[in-house]
Parts: sequence; C-alpha cells; structure tokens
Amino acid sequence: MLGDRKLFHFLLRRAYLAQKPLSQGPYLRHLPLLFGKEHNFRRLPVVASTPLRDRWSRIAPQVEKPRYRVALFAGCLIDFVYPEQAEAMLQLLKDRKVQVDFPPEQSCCGLPAKMVAEIDTAREVAIQNLRPWTPPTTTMFLTLCASCGSHIKENYPKLLADTPALHVRMQQMASKIIDFSSLWSTSCKFPLGKPREMPCCARSPTTPPATVPWAKSDTGATGAPQASWFGVRPAKDEDVCCGFGGSFSVEFPELSAELLSRKLDNVEATGATSW
Repeated sequence: MLGDRKLFHFLLRRAYLAQKPLSQGPYLRHLPLLFGKEHNFRRLPVVASTPLRDRWSRIAPQVEKPRYRVALFAGCLIDFVYPEQAEAMLQLLKDRKVQVDFPPEQSCCGLPAKMVAEIDTAREVAIQNLRPWTPPTTTMFLTLCASCGSHIKENYPKLLADTPALHVRMQQMASKIIDFSSLWSTSCKFPLGKPREMPCCARSPTTPPATVPWAKSDTGATGAPQASWFGVRPAKDEDVCCGFGGSFSVEFPELSAELLSRKLDNVEATGATSW
C-alpha cells in the first residue's frame, strides 16, 4: 500500500468510516489486539474526518512579501490524524511572514517500511516523495514529525545512494529539512534557547530549549493568536524511546508497557505542572 500513494490515501480516508463503531472520542479501544490484557495500557488515535490535504485549499496561507518560503512535509500523522496541529502552525507562521506550501503528491515518509526491512518499498516511497519537491526554489522543508524529519535527513540519501541523479536531489532536500521548533527559534527569531539538531527519539538532545511557545485559542486585538511561554524542566533519559514505536508496541506489548511506565515516572519526577 505504501508504494501506491493513491491507494494508501484512499484506504486512510475510508478508515475514518470504518473506525466509528470502534472509537471512544478521539481514541480507538475495541480493536482485536486491544482485547488482550497485555494491550490494555494503550489507546490509538482515530483518523481525522477531513485530512490536511482536503483542508488545504481552505486554510492555505497567502503571505504578501514572505521572508521565507517553506514546503510542509506532513507525513501520515499530521495529514490524516492531527491536521489541527498544522492549522495552528500556519497561524503562527503567517504572523511571522512565512509562506507555507503543501505539495499534495507527498505521502508517508516510508519509515514503517524501512523498520520492517522492506528496503525496496522504502526506496520506492522515497523516490515518490522526492518528485513533488523543487529544492532550488524552496528555502526549507518543514516537518512537524520528528520521525519523518529524521528519516528523510538520515536515511533517504542512503536509500538512493546507488542512483547518482536522484541522490544529488535527495541530498539537497535532506540538507533543507527543519523541524518546527528549530524554524521558530532561528528563522522566526523567537527565544527558545540554543536550537537542537533534528529531533529524533533515537538521538540525545544537546541543549533543551529554555522556553517553548504555545498558541492559545483566544486572540488579541489584532485577531492574531496570542502566545504564552512555558519553562521546560529536563527529565531523566529524555533520549530514551517512549515504547510506542509503531508496530513495536503491537508485537512486544510487555516491553512497550515497561518503557512507557519508566518514561512517565521520569516525567512525573520533574515536578512539572500541567496547564
């Protein structure tokens, strides 16, 4: 399915209808695997009724004289599960004179295929995602998903290393990948402390940001979202996986549950308060 973008997206759209009798609010609970007691510690998010790609014509920003022009790589989760995150991001970037484009031909980054050693499929998906991008005219490739960003940056050039023409284009794309926090703190000049490199659950962060922005739902006199600032308390083993890891948590639920328990204990130990 990953190798056929149109089929993959067709099935994701139909998943919204199929999940209705299985969902409780924003989560799925009654999937067959979740009947087993070893799976009762987790819930899965539902697929959005309207994915980001179907909202784009309505929400696409048109920024006059933009400071930067970026192309958004949404990945599966932002596109089909959490499109509201992209909408919130667009509001913030519009106020900072950043024009965001969304090539509709993009698809899953292909990381799930690589993680189960389906290298041919992962390579096919990488080529598929390379086609709609035009590195010379795009300042940055923006992502809200650390896994997508890390996979494109680290693995795409390796997957296409044996195809010189594509490898050069892929290196151009990989060199321009940036996550939202880094874009916000560097190009948009908001004080988040020293920016990290591309975040990834398998990579230890260097210097955690001192503060992070949060776009509140209310607006000020200008109608623009108001930003609040929150301090960040470091946690033990921040670079250690939370235990979900996609198919990992399905195949090894006991290990997944233990990793999650340790992660939550470390978060609680920071004394950070909820908002």
